[in-house]
Amino acid sequence: MKKVYLFVAIMYCCLNLSAQDIKTVSAGTITIITNQQMKFTNLRFVEDQVLFINSSTKSEFTYFMNSIRSIVDDKGTTIYLKAGEKLPVERVLTEEQKLLILNPPLVDRKQVYAKIVLKNGTVLRTYIKTKTNLFDSERLDEISIVTRVVAIKNKEKVRYKAKEIDSMKFVDYNYKYRVFFGDGKGLQEVLYDGKIKWYRMYWRDINYSTHTTDYMYNTELKQLFNLSLFNNRRKKFREMTILRPDLLPFIDEMSIEDKYILQLLDRYEED
Repeated sequence: MKKVYLFVAIMYCCLNLSAQDIKTVSAGTITIITNQQMKFTNLRFVEDQVLFINSSTKSEFTYFMNSIRSIVDDKGTTIYLKAGEKLPVERVLTEEQKLLILNPPLVDRKQVYAKIVLKNGTVLRTYIKTKTNLFDSERLDEISIVTRVVAIKNKEKVRYKAKEIDSMKFVDYNYKYRVFFGDGKGLQEVLYDGKIKWYRMYWRDINYSTHTTDYMYNTELKQLFNLSLFNNRRKKFREMTILRPDLLPFIDEMSIEDKYILQLLDRYEED
C-alpha cells in the first residue's frame, strides 16, 4: 500500500509540474470540486486561476485552482490533478501506471479493471468479472479468471476462453499488480520477470481448495526448474543460481516464502 501511495504522490507532483509548464490548452474537459464537468476551449493558466470558454454556453469562465479536481485535454492527457484525487482510467500513462493508480471497486469486489491482449492482437481495456476466495473474502479467487475471462463491454458480458488470451494485467483487491499470460490452455501468473522468470499455475481440487504449482526458467542457463510440493525448493534454488555462488549463504538461511524468494531473484539480477 505504501508503494501505491508513494507512486500516486510522485505522479501528482509530475502532473502539477506539467500544469505549470503548459500555459494554454486548446480543448478538453474540466472537473470542479462539485463533480460538475464542462467541455472547454482555449483554457489558460493565469497565476492561481484558470480561464476558459465553456463549449456549451460559449461563455468565459474563471476558477481558482483549489476549486478544480482535474483538467484533461481532448487527447486524454491529464494536465492537472488536485492533491488526493484519483486519476480517471484513460490517460497517456503506461498501462502499468494506469492499473496501479486505478483503485479496484472495493464495495462489491465483483470486477477489476484490466488490460487484455488477445492472441489475434486485439487489445482490450475493460472491467472483468472476478470472485473472492472461498475461504478469504479479502483475496482474489484466481481460478475465476484462469480458464475464462468475462469482460464488461457497454454493460454487456463478453466471454473469452483462456486459449484466446495472450496476456492480462490488472490490480487486485489488495492493490497488488498482477500479470498473467496465456499458454494456449489456461492463464498462468508471472511472479517475476528477469534473468530468472517465475511462473505460477492455479488449480482446484475436489474440495474446492485452490492449489498452485510454481516453476522458474533461468534465461542464462536456458533451463526450467519445477518447484512443485514434491521438490526440494532450497535445492532447486541452489541449482538455478549456480552462476552466483555468493548467494548460497542467503539460500541456506532464507525462509521459503514468496517475499524471500523475490529477494533472492532481485539479488540474482544484481551485477
